[in-house]
Amino acid sequence: MRSKSFGRAAIPWALAALCAGLLGISEGDSIQELDPGEAGFQVHAPPAKAPLHEQAIAVAETYLFKGLVEHNPASAAQVLLADDATRAEQGRVNATTAEAIRTQLGTSTGLKSITGIANIRWFVECDRDDVCEAVAFYDLLVNTGPLPVLISERFRVEDGLIQEIEAIFVIQTSTTPRCSAACFPPSGLGHEAP
Repeated sequence: MRSKSFGRAAIPWALAALCAGLLGISEGDSIQELDPGEAGFQVHAPPAKAPLHEQAIAVAETYLFKGLVEHNPASAAQVLLADDATRAEQGRVNATTAEAIRTQLGTSTGLKSITGIANIRWFVECDRDDVCEAVAFYDLLVNTGPLPVLISERFRVEDGLIQEIEAIFVIQTSTTPRCSAACFPPSGLGHEAP
């Protein structure tokens, strides 16, 4: 009995030691102590992807700020969309071309209630082909009520253009606010509400 429990406990430690040995990582290594090119740096934060992450966010933000917030034909023309871009809202595809998305952004009367975006947080993952999935969680500020619309929006960005947009949102109807992005401490990234 004792040998079985010892074996189960030893396996994770053995695997961790093997991985650390193969990657050249020592106990206590951190991203601050490892420089690009050193063994193990890729395990912590691949520096080559950071500019790609920033680009994916910048491209997606053309949709958020030029499209949703400014919502007029001139600003909608500045949204970086692939010709065959698609947009889905609450699981239903509602546009299958860049032209259709830009038309919605530039002429939809429903967007006129949008006054801004606050508390945006980004999560970005890029694959080996430099295709990125950028996910934003944010509060969409509207003039139709005191509470923001809570949104999660995924952008597939490839070659500097948005290929897919998928939005899921909750319209708050109660005067008792639910915990939204305002419940998180400031990130220092410059996207906090004023």
